Amino acid sequence: MHKNLHDSNLTRYKKPQFVNTFAVMINRYFGLTKMRINDTGDLPDIIALEKLCQISEKCPNTFFWVSTRRKDLIKKLYEKHNKQKLNKLWPKLVIRFSFEHDTRILDDLKFCKKYGVTASKTGYYDEIPKNILCKKLDQNNNCELCVDCYDPGVILRMYAYHKKGKILKIGELEK
Repeated sequence: MHKNLHDSNLTRYKKPQFVNTFAVMINRYFGLTKMRINDTGDLPDIIALEKLCQISEKCPNTFFWVSTRRKDLIKKLYEKHNKQKLNKLWPKLVIRFSFEHDTRILDDLKFCKKYGVTASKTGYYDEIPKNILCKKLDQNNNCELCVDCYDPGVILRMYAYHKKGKILKIGELEK
């Protein structure tokens, strides 16, 4: 299912009317105040990321967030725009860099600060400091009124590993 959705997203991004159509749908028909973009798969290329930036400019009443593991795309966008921090160029779009469980957290946070993006990371429930743990766990797996993922001031948010709806503690991922 995810592969089909990912392929479908790729086809949509490539259409010349994609940005305008997407913006009209949000502004005129849905009236969304917040939207997560591309939650299936990762961004395919710099063109897709640039189009999401353009959509955020055309939707002044909507906050967006997109997650990516692609440091290369973040760097390319930064370089293309004269090394300006991305959160300053697109304040309504939070680009959240997802880094791996076993990476050095301080190095990744330095990367985020340099490029003007925020971060997300996964880990075992019992090893995540509660002040940076996603609040969905305390709210019946529902975001409810939480807007942390859309807030550029929330530099790091961590999500607990889960398997079939069960939150995993240290050692349970391998079982």
